[in-house]
Amino acid sequence: KPSAYTRGNTDFIRMCENEELDLVYNATPWEWHVPICVAAMKNGKHAATEVPAAYTLEDCWQLVETAEKFKKHCVQMENCNYDRFELLTFHLVRKGMLGKVMHAECGYLHDLRAVKFDYNGEGLWRRAYSMKHNANLYPTHGLGPVAQCMDINRGDAFDYLVSMSSNSRGLQEYVAKTFPEGAPERKEQYVLGDVNLSLIKTKTGRTIMVSHDTNLPRPYSRIKKVQGTKGLVEGHPERLHIEGRSPAHK
Repeated sequence: KPSAYTRGNTDFIRMCENEELDLVYNATPWEWHVPICVAAMKNGKHAATEVPAAYTLEDCWQLVETAEKFKKHCVQMENCNYDRFELLTFHLVRKGMLGKVMHAECGYLHDLRAVKFDYNGEGLWRRAYSMKHNANLYPTHGLGPVAQCMDINRGDAFDYLVSMSSNSRGLQEYVAKTFPEGAPERKEQYVLGDVNLSLIKTKTGRTIMVSHDTNLPRPYSRIKKVQGTKGLVEGHPERLHIEGRSPAHK
């Protein structure tokens, strides 16, 4: 019979201390990703976490240093790396069909207004980040597959970035439309810009644009654009152009 660990929010520490486990898989609200991974590795377990793994440079280094000290793997589980179109793009890059990859565009564009106000699910914790942070809160769904295509940390690396956000209006208008006068949601203040754009330069001089938008009405998209010297792959809609093989541009 499985053991239950229900003695408060940090009872995962007791689990990591007591159980003989190979790996601890972490699918909790974001604030617990680092503490759970650290507790697992300190107690001799490998750690795997849902994204995002961490939100501060200090926490990122804590994961790295703990993994190195205790010689345990700490893996960020980015499932979008393994979607059909992302794997097709990765295969085309590896085969040289696109030539040298020079630029990519990606993102997480997902109308989460209803999710953020769902009191039976992620809304219990996810909306709070829209009140505390003005940034790209969820970059890796788009950036993970692009990083594979650009050999990030396997020959190239991110060098620096510039990031900016639009004003914040989407959640305010959603609240005004959805909740009656006097509802506590009407008193909340949101700082997350509706659209965040980040431009990344790599060590070898290539560029990446990463977008984030979870506050506005829109169809889902991760953009999925990889531009090489010989061709282009682009998603939503999915398109492929190989110079000399695809119909000429008109």
